[in-house]
Amino acid sequence: MDGKPRPHAIMISVPYQGHINPFVNLALKLASRGFSITFVHNEFVHHTLSKAHHNNKNEVDFFSEARESGLDIRYTTINDGFPVEFDRAIHQEEYWESMLRDFPARVDEFIERTIKSDPFSAHFIVADTSCSWPATIAKKYNLVNVSFWTEPALVFSLIYHLDLLRENGHCPCKDNIDEEIHYLPGVESISTKDIMPYLKESESKTIVYRALSTSFQLVKNADFILHNTIQELEPTTLSSLNKNQPNYAIGPINFSKINLPTTITKSLWSESSCANWLDTKPPNSVLYVSFGSLVQTNKQIGVNLCDDGLVDRFKVAEKVRSFMYCGSDGNMGLKEEIKKVREVLHGAMEIGGSSESHITPFINLSIKLASKNFSITFVHLEFIHHKLSQNNTKTEDDLFSEARESGLDIRYTTISDGFPLEFDRHSDEYWDAMLRDFPALVDEFVGNVIKSDPNSGHFLVTDTMFTWPATIAKKYSLVNVSFWTEPALVFSLSYHIHLLKENGHFPCKDNIEELINYLPGVESLSTMDLMPYLKESGLSAIEHKVVVKAFDEVKKADFILHNTLYELESKTLSALTKIQPNYAIGPINFSRHITNTVTKSLRSESDCTNWLNSKPPGSVLYVSFGSFIQTINLCDGKSIDRKEVAEKIGSLMSGVKSEGLRKESKKVQGILHNAMEVGGSFEKNFNHPRPLILSSNTTGRKSVSSELTISGRRNQTKFTSLSKSPLAISSIPSLLKCA
Repeated sequence: MDGKPRPHAIMISVPYQGHINPFVNLALKLASRGFSITFVHNEFVHHTLSKAHHNNKNEVDFFSEARESGLDIRYTTINDGFPVEFDRAIHQEEYWESMLRDFPARVDEFIERTIKSDPFSAHFIVADTSCSWPATIAKKYNLVNVSFWTEPALVFSLIYHLDLLRENGHCPCKDNIDEEIHYLPGVESISTKDIMPYLKESESKTIVYRALSTSFQLVKNADFILHNTIQELEPTTLSSLNKNQPNYAIGPINFSKINLPTTITKSLWSESSCANWLDTKPPNSVLYVSFGSLVQTNKQIGVNLCDDGLVDRFKVAEKVRSFMYCGSDGNMGLKEEIKKVREVLHGAMEIGGSSESHITPFINLSIKLASKNFSITFVHLEFIHHKLSQNNTKTEDDLFSEARESGLDIRYTTISDGFPLEFDRHSDEYWDAMLRDFPALVDEFVGNVIKSDPNSGHFLVTDTMFTWPATIAKKYSLVNVSFWTEPALVFSLSYHIHLLKENGHFPCKDNIEELINYLPGVESLSTMDLMPYLKESGLSAIEHKVVVKAFDEVKKADFILHNTLYELESKTLSALTKIQPNYAIGPINFSRHITNTVTKSLRSESDCTNWLNSKPPGSVLYVSFGSFIQTINLCDGKSIDRKEVAEKIGSLMSGVKSEGLRKESKKVQGILHNAMEVGGSFEKNFNHPRPLILSSNTTGRKSVSSELTISGRRNQTKFTSLSKSPLAISSIPSLLKCA
């Protein structure tokens, strides 16, 4: 590693299922990023896993296959001071008394041995937040102390602020009182009835309470804290915690999208399949309920939280049916909430989020311009370049090398966004910095490009969602070309935010249904069909800043290019052109002379041609819902299976209903075909004779050349394009529900 010490994480797991699973996955994730890992299980956990999955073979190395795949994960065990057969669940108090009192000395000895055996690595500790020893040992050996919390950040925050709960008489909390807790930073008002049992008076003398009190006092000494949660679901809580020390949402780590081995044994129980039993039940008739690894159940499941009466299985079944029944309004509200969370989760787990819908047309626009004899300097953010290289093994350092070999003048480089490659760019912190700091990095870059080539006529082409182009273009007297990658209708809605505000539709309340019939060039539209980021629930403070500032800046652009067809959105484009020049040049992805050799996808490519070749012609329909969409029924939130999809497609592809759709499809297909023909609207708009304003004259001011058009160059014209990084606004690829 170029002489630098390799980072080495020492990870000692907590012996409970809900902690083991994410801890193992975190180890795999870190190893996939080039870290060396020493993963440590308690001996009795190793014994339990071996007994459940490997016929009691104690010599099993659970990470052997991970190492074979190239990951540097060493595996070992540590003794907790009790024999393997000791029942740690029944004797919980005795066990955890010892873990608090005696176990830290065993960890100390283990850490010392590990460091001595490998003095040249950069060791650091990753420990479960519930452990009480990390701060002391990290300080003794001068190690970075990383704390990993496996539950929601809200739960973390409640325990983290035990001092405030005590000051207000809520810790330990009396069992039967019902009061509002509204004083915790980043936590909305919460009832004392809803706080965790181990913070209540009845459990205040237990070892769990004392262990957590100790560990959360010491976690305040951690260098940073990782949370197995999603930033988008708990932004307020995490932002508040960040004011005290660094906190990062990296979850859900169990579903991390990376090629990791799936053969790591994690379950403390033998695996059994209930598939045969499930197959005998009607669809959607079984609900799986998990109470966690510490809860034991019998016929009387537990205590009714409302009245302390015993709850039997029949009462549980009745309650579950009331939630599953589709007729109640309350149930539909619950389903809507579940759908919303599902969408947030899916969006958070996408590699690169919505950026691909910007990168692909932007690269194609660059190639199209180069084919018209423009010189191009194409700029990716460094982390985008890294993702492209990582997920496309054939990708070279220069993504446009083959395009240049074909005769196109495209230079390629990268620019830093000020964050390390591994930083999670879905956070508000990232976009705050992009608004505040990134323009200075662009300013410096553009200044250097111009100085290195003073004889070219430079101009900017940037994604509309950037907030800095107008300022940079004005400073260097450059033409400012804005490129919008989505439908013009979507552009127009954001462009006219001031009108939406005046009419009380921005931010738009989620549950109202009103007609928007006052936007120029936009037919009557229901508020229910607005993009999520224009709605009250889908708009965070940072998203508001980005959208408002970007569309304020675009009004200063010299002209705007749209990746759409004029024939499909003529009214919208005509209305926009009355304000400033707007040109439909799409769909740029299908332009002639576009090379397919430039890497654009942030995901590893897979080829389905062999499978397709085995199918009869015309028998396969490809449907794309965009990168965020899961196949769920919008009416009831249930998953859609293959059979239902086949039935729906069958009804559309045959019979009376399909005729109207076929005619409409043919009409759109004809419009698209004509637009893409030589002399069609695509080429006409690309070759539009509007004068370009250049900055190549000696006065340093913009000068007008009536002979230079967008179709060719006279005196070399240089095009500097900056491809956009992932925008932290959810559901951008799927803005129009009616599309």
